[in-house]
Amino acid sequence: MSWAEEEFSTVDFNDKRLDDRLVKVATRLGQSSSSSIPQACNGWQEVKGAYRLFSHEKVTADKILRGHYESTKARIAKEKRVLLLQDTTELNYSNHTKKEGIGPLNNAYRNGVYLHPLLAVTDNRQPLGLVDFYSWSRKSLGQPKANEVRAIEEKETHRWLKHYHKGNQLAEEITTTHFVVIGDRENDIYEVLQSAAEKKHGPTPHADLLVRSSHNRNVLTAKGNKTSLREAVSTSEILGHIQFSHKPRHGKKKRIVKQEVRAIRLTILPTQRRGSRGKMEPFEMTVIHSKEVNPPKGSKGIEWFLLTTVEAAGNYELACQCIEWYLARWDIEIYFHALKNGCRVEEIQLQKANRFYACLALYCVIAWRVVYLTRIARREPQRSCTDFLSKMEWESAYIIIKRKKPKKPPTISEALNYIAQVGGYLARKSDGPPGIKTLWRGLSQIKQVEDYREILNES
Repeated sequence: MSWAEEEFSTVDFNDKRLDDRLVKVATRLGQSSSSSIPQACNGWQEVKGAYRLFSHEKVTADKILRGHYESTKARIAKEKRVLLLQDTTELNYSNHTKKEGIGPLNNAYRNGVYLHPLLAVTDNRQPLGLVDFYSWSRKSLGQPKANEVRAIEEKETHRWLKHYHKGNQLAEEITTTHFVVIGDRENDIYEVLQSAAEKKHGPTPHADLLVRSSHNRNVLTAKGNKTSLREAVSTSEILGHIQFSHKPRHGKKKRIVKQEVRAIRLTILPTQRRGSRGKMEPFEMTVIHSKEVNPPKGSKGIEWFLLTTVEAAGNYELACQCIEWYLARWDIEIYFHALKNGCRVEEIQLQKANRFYACLALYCVIAWRVVYLTRIARREPQRSCTDFLSKMEWESAYIIIKRKKPKKPPTISEALNYIAQVGGYLARKSDGPPGIKTLWRGLSQIKQVEDYREILNES
């Protein structure tokens, strides 16, 4: 069974021809994720089949993703703990003047859509797939009512609360797995924090919340003193230190970061609100403070204030565990990189909204697979490549690199190494493991070899 057959096994368009076509199109686009639909397909008949799939009234983005969600949940059920990562990215379609379903981004001259997925990963950072997906486009810039008087359900920030609720739903469905919903500073929203604090003490299974603090909120300490969040935690006792590797952006070198760790329990006080926003009550939350010790000259150093429902106050091991979980948040940025640059979704030419979103949904699954393959080779390098790749994929890569036919299937690590070499990876002893960029390039080039081999086998 191919990866596409397995991933979309629960998809049902009430038409077996459409079900089969989805698998075939997913396979083709997955083999050549950075190519356009005509380039990825073999001939005009396959191109027409792909266009007809996305234009069919029974084929929707929701149904495509629902099949992937079910496969993701099956993978989740095998794990003791799963991190649910969420963040927002924009897709820019300013040059697509006739595309439907898009709107202004940050100004009237830039148009596109916003995506806010919920990505499940294991605590050792193996991506399991998407469990929810929220997308929207703005009709206009600006709001008719001031931000502080609108209820959260009326705002775009409601997406953060919706995804936390999705985490709770999964916790109720899969009771053997511990879920932690993780967000960056934009997720520091009172309603989200309050909902998580209340759910923590409720009767039903729940997901924990871990959010990087953005606001220096008013708090009460355990002794009843009113102060600011950052003042309270930064003057508390140091529990110990944590060390990790940090690779900053903009071409800076990777370095080892050492942080001092603090964690205390605080009561978060509500702020003044007006309008239709709901009643706000104080609630308790653990606050973790990690601050870099002896940062490089000219650098402020890395400092985080994390808010969480995990009972980590005064617990050095749990506090460090929460910091490690927060470090995994970067994986959703890697997913966005695969989606935008590996799958090149900002170049989708389909203009009708239903066709565009159906195609985008399929690429969202393909982007996950690219990242998944990269990570599985690092986490379980001795697994057989036949568990993840078609015979044509791994055999073609082997022949290109080794110049001979393989006697037996290589491991997944070896096979992806060959594929990445086809995509430009040098595989020197000093090089690290191949990344997703060389992987998607290699898969695209291997597809051409596969096509030639199919022609030769048929002739």
